[in-house]
Amino acid sequence: MLYLLDARHEVEERLLREWVDQRSPGRCSGGATPAEMMAVHLEGEIEATGLSARLDAASEHTEVVPLRVMWTPAGGTERSGPRLRDLLIGDPRRPSARLARLTLARHPERATVIAGASATVGELRERLVDAPDHNGHCVPAETFGGFVARMGSITLDVAERRQTGRRYKVPRAVIPGIEASAGFREAVAVRADELGKHPADVAAEARRYLTEMVATPSTFFIDWMGASTRKITSLGYERIVTDPERIAAARAQVADHPSALLWTHKSHIDGIALLSTLYENDFPAPHAMGGLNIAFAGVGTMGRRSGIIFIRRSFADNPVYKLALHQYLAYLMEKRFPLSWSFEGTRSRTGKLMPPRYGLLKYTLDAAHATGTENLHLIPVSINYDLIGEAAEYAGEEVGRAKQSESLSWFVGYLQRLRSPLGRVYLDMADPIVLEGPAPEPTKAQVASIAFEVARRANALVPVTLPALMCTALMGAAPGALTLAELDVTMRTLMSWLRSRNVRLAEGLAVEDDELVSLAELVFAKGIVTRHLDGDQPVFSIEEAQHPVAGYYRNTIIHYFVNRAMIELALLAAAEADPASAALVGEAFWDELLEVRDLLKFEFFHPPTDEMNAVVDRELRDVDPAWRDRLASGPDGARQLLEAMNPRVAHATLQPSVEAYWVVARWLADQGAEPAGERKAVVKASLGAGEQAFLRRQITTRASIGKQLFTGAHSMLGDRSLLGGEGDDADADDLARRRAELADRLGARVRRLAELRRMTLEDTAPDLVGGPGTAARGEVRY
Repeated sequence: MLYLLDARHEVEERLLREWVDQRSPGRCSGGATPAEMMAVHLEGEIEATGLSARLDAASEHTEVVPLRVMWTPAGGTERSGPRLRDLLIGDPRRPSARLARLTLARHPERATVIAGASATVGELRERLVDAPDHNGHCVPAETFGGFVARMGSITLDVAERRQTGRRYKVPRAVIPGIEASAGFREAVAVRADELGKHPADVAAEARRYLTEMVATPSTFFIDWMGASTRKITSLGYERIVTDPERIAAARAQVADHPSALLWTHKSHIDGIALLSTLYENDFPAPHAMGGLNIAFAGVGTMGRRSGIIFIRRSFADNPVYKLALHQYLAYLMEKRFPLSWSFEGTRSRTGKLMPPRYGLLKYTLDAAHATGTENLHLIPVSINYDLIGEAAEYAGEEVGRAKQSESLSWFVGYLQRLRSPLGRVYLDMADPIVLEGPAPEPTKAQVASIAFEVARRANALVPVTLPALMCTALMGAAPGALTLAELDVTMRTLMSWLRSRNVRLAEGLAVEDDELVSLAELVFAKGIVTRHLDGDQPVFSIEEAQHPVAGYYRNTIIHYFVNRAMIELALLAAAEADPASAALVGEAFWDELLEVRDLLKFEFFHPPTDEMNAVVDRELRDVDPAWRDRLASGPDGARQLLEAMNPRVAHATLQPSVEAYWVVARWLADQGAEPAGERKAVVKASLGAGEQAFLRRQITTRASIGKQLFTGAHSMLGDRSLLGGEGDDADADDLARRRAELADRLGARVRRLAELRRMTLEDTAPDLVGGPGTAARGEVRY
């Protein structure tokens, strides 16, 4: 037997030798020595130890057994976390020689010898021949000593994790491992030929990028991240609410398959909440991808040591950076280290799920295909909040206010702002999207389809919170106020409908009254909802300045109402059809439904057509099982169906999108056939046009004014070839006509939303409709 003593210093070597001596069975018959020991730090420089020479001289039947000293920190392995003094004197799990002596003198029980899985020299040689690197090429035979050392280190890590937990799985010697692969060298040669550079120069540049991006997690910083993320999250939030069964299922998937956790991004704290949850639930430390812009002083170093991969926001024009990232992801996939990133790419400033970014997903799928990775699991993670501290900041950015740059002082200030009650965090994991078998070479359509499905599954897990539901109800009445009874009826009606659709309601909507009141008090304290307590009864409203903030919370759950809202708009369009053409009313309904669905495809994740048809049937069957006959009877039948719908939600949910699209379309129509210009210029002009439209009460709320909404409108106009510009040979008169027609059709929908608001308030708050000061209350005068 040959014992490989993974010793960092003489203290550990002495402990390991004593352990072997105590278990040595003595000499075998014939005088052969049964056990030999070789001190070698398995993560260090291998060849200098003479390991390769020792292995070459050994019998093929010699059994190689790796040994290591495992050190347990004070207070247990899970909940203690690093202490401040550990930053000064060293990691208690990987102590220096001096710290090891002190620990043995005071707490000898904290040192335990562990053994990794053993194998004979012959078996190891066979594995070397059969072991491909992460690009499918055989490892050269001359690296046998390094191969044995790496296998020993891996088996020791596995043995140690059986006692400490799976959260401490970390990669070893990543950059040398990548550079040693034949696949990396081939990729460098190809790229050098493409760029007309020497391969050595490309390899050196790739190493610089790898050094910048490669995470170097350690047990100490994994513990540090676990403790610090738990502390940061608790500054403003009571706790993180999870589904134990879903968490357990995801943990098993991550342990057994190559995987990536793709999470929604609404706050600076999203990644922090996710890391805290993974640590608490013994997930392997993920390689989370973050922007290089937040790798500022201190945070970057500690982030890399805890598993964060800092990547540049833009590298489309840097082929060597792409090469380095591709090779790194390939390595992590082959070694089964879970990846993690925000699939939206940036924080949502509107509350709605942002369109997914394809870049990181594409590179991950490319890496999986290059390595022949099988059964890649993409796990959508939905992260939501009762309240977030940045909503007002986002509202300001949406109307053109400059975004504050991230820095260490900014981060400290952000932590200070978190020190106020914000309710709960809700984190859930959806069923994974599994690429069964070897990952195929991804096409553009496949990447888009996978990203859409990730978004759809994440959206389905969003809980309806009390603040979101309250803002939805009050924004439907804004700028008017609702009495407590009116607000209560409106919210209960919405909740009843949501339950009938199996939509998840957050804890705050299913607890005792005192907790509901407590959460409502937070909403009032933040100034989102105003209570007016004078008069004969209290009334509740959203001040004009708070419309964008309230709209943010409303938008977090808006996707649950979109299909129903589009049906309402289509019914009203059918009700306005020519009574003399009753046979065409049904056609008018479907035409309007499909037109609005296509119009808003850049705002929402619509279901497939057959699923949408089933939704229409479900919603209208609840109103009248014979709804098709009723609709076919003429405009009056369509209006009867609409009036019988309860709740009606179009005015409270679609109004911002439709009004924003109308603002941009009308501005463009005013340009005649002139080219629209670049997107940023269109958005900037639309911000001014939107403010003017609001002041003239042509739109109802400032929540309809925002960069993201106007960006969606710009995409819609481009999709309909209405932007004009170089290379567009459309007839000028025809372009101007089509622009004007679209603005008119959108204006008609703005008017219909106002009519739907009036109809709904007549049922729920009749005092807000038709009385003195109606125009001042925000009736649209389009």
